[in-house]
Amino acid sequence: SNLFSLEYLNLGYNKLKTIKQSQFKNLINLVELDLRSNQIELIEINSFNSLKKLHKLHLSLNPMRILNRFG
Repeated sequence: SNLFSLEYLNLGYNKLKTIKQSQFKNLINLVELDLRSNQIELIEINSFNSLKKLHKLHLSLNPMRILNRFG
């Protein structure tokens, strides 16, 4: 799908457990990403590396035990 122009993405309250490296790679214009209130325990290295315009990242209310560097 063509989501290149997407600037805001709300994935809160979706029971996500892991953020994989390739999940957001095509969202090059994303400015704000809301992942709050999921079940995220692991964020893979470089998961947000392609998000050059990202200014706000919401991760509150997740039981993160392992948080690798964002790259």
